[in-house]
Amino acid sequence: MKWIFPIALFVFLAPAAPAQTASATPVAGIVMQKGSDNVIWGANVELRKEGSITAMFGAMTREDGKFSFPSVPAGRYQLVATSPGYVAAEYGQKRMKGAGLPLIVDAGRPLTDVRVEMVPTGAIAGRVTNSSGEPIAIVDVFALKSSYQEGQRILTQVLSAKTDERGEFRMFWLTPGSYYINAVVPDSTNQAALIMNSDGMDGGASLQGVRTVFRDVLSRPIGTGAAQDEAHVPIYYPSTSNPQLARPIDVRPGEDIRGINLIADVVRTFHVRGVVAGFNANPGTGAPNSANVVAQGRLIPVDPAWPPSGIQVDPATGKFDIPRVVPGSYILYVQQRPSAQSTPADVMWASMPLTVREQDIDNLSVVPRPGVSLPGKVVVEGQPDVEGNSPASGLFIGMRPDPLVTQQAPSPSTRVSNDGTFTLPGVIAGRYRVYVPPLLNPTNPQLLSGLPPLRTNLQNSYIKSIRVGGNDVLDGGVSLTPTEGMTMEIVMGANAAVLEGRVTRGGQPASEITVGMLPSALNARGFRTDMHKTTLTDASGKFQIRGLPPGIYKIFAWEEADKDAIMDLDFVLGYEEKGSRLEIHDGETQKIELEVISAKVP
Repeated sequence: MKWIFPIALFVFLAPAAPAQTASATPVAGIVMQKGSDNVIWGANVELRKEGSITAMFGAMTREDGKFSFPSVPAGRYQLVATSPGYVAAEYGQKRMKGAGLPLIVDAGRPLTDVRVEMVPTGAIAGRVTNSSGEPIAIVDVFALKSSYQEGQRILTQVLSAKTDERGEFRMFWLTPGSYYINAVVPDSTNQAALIMNSDGMDGGASLQGVRTVFRDVLSRPIGTGAAQDEAHVPIYYPSTSNPQLARPIDVRPGEDIRGINLIADVVRTFHVRGVVAGFNANPGTGAPNSANVVAQGRLIPVDPAWPPSGIQVDPATGKFDIPRVVPGSYILYVQQRPSAQSTPADVMWASMPLTVREQDIDNLSVVPRPGVSLPGKVVVEGQPDVEGNSPASGLFIGMRPDPLVTQQAPSPSTRVSNDGTFTLPGVIAGRYRVYVPPLLNPTNPQLLSGLPPLRTNLQNSYIKSIRVGGNDVLDGGVSLTPTEGMTMEIVMGANAAVLEGRVTRGGQPASEITVGMLPSALNARGFRTDMHKTTLTDASGKFQIRGLPPGIYKIFAWEEADKDAIMDLDFVLGYEEKGSRLEIHDGETQKIELEVISAKVP
């Protein structure tokens, strides 16, 4: 078998030299480490047309940190520098990962003092042992970044390493910031991602691949035996199996953090056994009466950091046995279809919460039931139907379980008909959040498939209310016990508000400050993505945010924060008292003055 490792090489870009013309100008400069006199040699420097990601010119810095482009046509450019061990930087950048400034090249006016400053990355090193202090080799260790998805904190892998024979690991090229450390001891043949990219997204400056452990014995610490009723669980620093108790590690520029040690031991596992109703075996043949019935399920940990387990249902008896279940809280989902070709309306679902403690769970009886269709209508204020066609025609309507435990949970969805009506098929009892993409999206758009593009006639529209059973469920979600006669009404406003403002620092305009807005109500944060807004101030400290739904907001002007900070609810809570409360009304243009919120010193 071949394993292909796509590797991003730092190469000297040498495009064909353009012909020297009167409009071409030399550009030269230097790349240095931010906050020091150290020059960076061997850095890759690219000139890109403003707004483009494709390099027009490329060079490498010399030993003195200098670079040059002999002949650059007049125009507006972005100048980007990358180098192993440093965070990618742009010309004119005031803070790490912040927006750069355009490099303006005028004909006949050479630029000889262009300066780019780069922030050095950091490293985290430590050791993984069992409770006896014995090293565990070939453990997958991950650096994780925290984010929020549908109101829950999610830890995402951004960089990885494996322990050596001494149980030691080291992760380097970490972009300065806050990380969580996770160790996973494989108990069987497995594949694990190799990630050498602290940003997790910049494929042009990363090394990624797949490594496979073929022999189970290599992944087991000596002495445990890793019996059939034992398993390792993911461990988070400082040695907890609960991701919510994980402790963040702050990595400063150029910092080499050592002594991050974790203890990973096996835990006792158990079985979950039961039967799915509807599989009455024929005594003569042993086959079910309805031979085409298909059932499948998943045992889903309530903690989204743990992977779900698939359920194999015996087609003859409807029985299932889920082995090696780690103690914890779960939701058991079972889907039953009359045949493999069943439509969504024919599918039956069953779900039940489970808590696995110190013994097997036996004799569960799971009874799938058909869902109930939930009809509804979308009303667009100020935009009447034209010849029976609703302005909301074609909009996507979707529901997700609340709390969200997995993407495999039952999630009814549909599209709005020409007359503005819709029907959500197969709704089962439960608590849900309602989404109307592209106006009201999940935090992670991949949770709902088939999202339509934003239509030009809805650019100033917003979701004003979602009513089920006479209650507005837009902010808080809805608990459904589907019954005949239940309906949903979605009201769309067509005149979103505008906010104009200015940010100052000591009375002076503050440029390139991140301005973030989100709902003031804590229960709406993480869900009301239509109320999450962010922008940067211009050179005069001014900003404008359009498309605001009415509501009560908290607004912040952070000195040190990137554009995604508004979605990090832990980060926002740390500044809660310094935010300003703001009430936005339908269709208004409101103005506000804000003072910069200084960065916290670690």
